[in-house]
Amino acid sequence: MTLLDNAKDLARLVQQLDNVEITQKVIDLQRDALEMQEELFRVKEELRKSRDAEERDSKLVIRGGMYRLDDPYIHESRRGPFCTKCKDVDEKLVALKGSQKQGFWCPHCKTQFSTPESAASMRKAFKLSDDNLGEGW
Repeated sequence: MTLLDNAKDLARLVQQLDNVEITQKVIDLQRDALEMQEELFRVKEELRKSRDAEERDSKLVIRGGMYRLDDPYIHESRRGPFCTKCKDVDEKLVALKGSQKQGFWCPHCKTQFSTPESAASMRKAFKLSDDNLGEGW
Protein backbone atom coordinates (compact mmCIF):
# COMPACT_ATOMS: atom_id res chain seq x y z
CA MET A 1 0.00 0.00 0.00
CA THR A 2 1.17 3.50 -0.79
CA LEU A 3 1.20 6.49 1.50
CA LEU A 4 -1.78 7.94 -0.34
CA ASP A 5 -3.75 4.67 -0.01
CA ASN A 6 -3.05 4.60 3.73
CA ALA A 7 -4.18 8.22 4.07
CA LYS A 8 -7.44 7.40 2.26
CA ASP A 9 -8.09 4.43 4.55
CA LEU A 10 -7.40 6.61 7.56
CA ALA A 11 -9.81 9.23 6.23
CA ARG A 12 -12.59 6.62 5.95
CA LEU A 13 -11.98 5.45 9.52
CA VAL A 14 -11.91 8.99 10.89
CA GLN A 15 -15.18 9.86 9.16
CA GLN A 16 -16.80 7.09 11.13
CA LEU A 17 -15.64 8.78 14.35
CA ASP A 18 -17.52 11.94 13.34
CA ASN A 19 -14.79 14.25 14.69
CA VAL A 20 -14.41 17.34 12.51
CA GLU A 21 -10.98 18.31 13.82
CA ILE A 22 -9.48 14.87 13.20
CA THR A 23 -11.17 14.69 9.79
CA GLN A 24 -9.60 18.03 8.82
CA LYS A 25 -6.14 16.84 9.93
CA VAL A 26 -6.51 13.69 7.83
CA ILE A 27 -7.58 15.76 4.82
CA ASP A 28 -4.47 17.92 5.32
CA LEU A 29 -2.40 14.74 5.54
CA GLN A 30 -3.90 13.49 2.24
CA ARG A 31 -3.11 16.81 0.55
CA ASP A 32 0.48 16.71 1.83
CA ALA A 33 0.89 13.09 0.69
CA LEU A 34 -0.40 13.97 -2.78
CA GLU A 35 1.99 16.94 -3.00
CA MET A 36 4.87 14.69 -1.96
CA GLN A 37 3.97 12.16 -4.65
CA GLU A 38 3.81 14.92 -7.29
CA GLU A 39 7.18 16.27 -6.16
CA LEU A 40 8.68 12.77 -6.24
CA PHE A 41 7.37 12.27 -9.78
CA ARG A 42 8.83 15.64 -10.85
CA VAL A 43 12.23 14.84 -9.32
CA LYS A 44 12.29 11.39 -10.96
CA GLU A 45 11.48 12.96 -14.34
CA GLU A 46 14.25 15.55 -13.92
CA LEU A 47 16.69 12.78 -12.99
CA ARG A 48 15.68 10.73 -16.04
CA LYS A 49 16.16 13.75 -18.33
CA SER A 50 19.52 14.50 -16.75
CA ARG A 51 20.69 10.91 -17.20
CA ASP A 52 19.48 10.88 -20.82
CA ALA A 53 21.34 14.13 -21.53
CA GLU A 54 24.47 12.81 -19.81
CA GLU A 55 24.35 9.63 -21.89
CA ARG A 56 23.79 11.63 -25.09
CA ASP A 57 26.59 14.05 -24.24
CA SER A 58 29.00 11.16 -23.68
CA LYS A 59 28.45 10.25 -27.35
CA LEU A 60 29.09 13.76 -28.71
CA VAL A 61 32.31 14.26 -30.64
CA ILE A 62 33.64 17.32 -32.47
CA ARG A 63 34.40 16.85 -36.13
CA GLY A 64 35.11 19.79 -38.39
CA GLY A 65 34.26 22.23 -35.62
CA MET A 66 30.73 20.80 -35.23
CA TYR A 67 29.27 18.31 -32.78
CA ARG A 68 28.16 14.92 -34.06
CA LEU A 69 26.68 11.94 -32.23
CA ASP A 70 28.98 8.97 -32.41
CA ASP A 71 26.33 6.28 -31.99
CA PRO A 72 25.77 3.57 -34.60
CA TYR A 73 22.29 2.85 -33.18
CA ILE A 74 21.03 6.31 -34.10
CA HIS A 75 19.99 6.84 -37.73
CA GLU A 76 22.67 8.74 -39.63
CA SER A 77 20.30 11.64 -40.38
CA ARG A 78 19.86 12.19 -36.61
CA ARG A 79 23.58 12.21 -35.76
CA GLY A 80 24.24 15.83 -36.61
CA PRO A 81 25.96 18.10 -37.22
CA PHE A 82 25.01 20.21 -34.19
CA CYS A 83 26.00 23.73 -33.15
CA THR A 84 28.96 23.84 -30.76
CA LYS A 85 28.09 27.32 -29.51
CA CYS A 86 24.50 26.47 -28.59
CA LYS A 87 25.57 23.25 -26.87
CA ASP A 88 28.51 24.74 -24.98
CA VAL A 89 26.81 27.98 -23.93
CA ASP A 90 23.09 27.22 -23.74
CA GLU A 91 23.13 23.41 -23.26
CA LYS A 92 20.91 23.08 -26.37
CA LEU A 93 21.52 20.49 -29.06
CA VAL A 94 20.57 22.46 -32.18
CA ALA A 95 20.77 20.71 -35.56
CA LEU A 96 22.62 22.73 -38.17
CA LYS A 97 21.18 23.56 -41.61
CA GLY A 98 23.10 23.40 -44.85
CA SER A 99 25.37 20.89 -46.55
CA GLN A 100 29.01 19.91 -46.98
CA LYS A 101 29.12 21.92 -50.20
CA GLN A 102 27.47 25.10 -48.86
CA GLY A 103 28.68 24.95 -45.30
CA PHE A 104 26.42 24.88 -42.28
CA TRP A 105 24.67 27.48 -40.12
CA CYS A 106 22.77 27.40 -36.88
CA PRO A 107 19.11 28.43 -37.13
CA HIS A 108 19.16 29.40 -33.45
CA CYS A 109 22.31 31.51 -32.95
CA LYS A 110 23.15 32.11 -36.65
CA THR A 111 26.74 30.86 -36.26
CA GLN A 112 28.20 29.73 -39.59
CA PHE A 113 30.45 26.71 -40.07
CA SER A 114 32.56 26.18 -43.15
CA THR A 115 33.64 22.82 -44.51
CA PRO A 116 36.59 22.08 -46.78
CA GLU A 117 34.13 21.85 -49.69
CA SER A 118 32.40 25.13 -48.86
CA ALA A 119 35.76 26.90 -48.43
CA ALA A 120 36.86 25.58 -51.85
CA SER A 121 33.60 26.78 -53.41
CA MET A 122 34.11 30.21 -51.87
CA ARG A 123 37.69 30.40 -53.13
CA LYS A 124 36.49 29.44 -56.59
CA ALA A 125 33.59 31.92 -56.53
CA PHE A 126 35.79 34.81 -55.46
CA LYS A 127 38.83 33.56 -57.41
CA LEU A 128 40.96 33.49 -54.28
CA SER A 129 44.01 31.38 -53.63
CA ASP A 130 45.00 29.85 -50.29
CA ASP A 131 47.76 32.47 -50.01
CA ASN A 132 45.46 35.49 -49.82
CA LEU A 133 42.77 33.97 -47.61
CA GLY A 134 44.68 34.53 -44.39
CA GLU A 135 44.35 32.46 -41.23
CA GLY A 136 41.17 30.53 -40.56
CA TRP A 137 40.75 29.20 -44.10
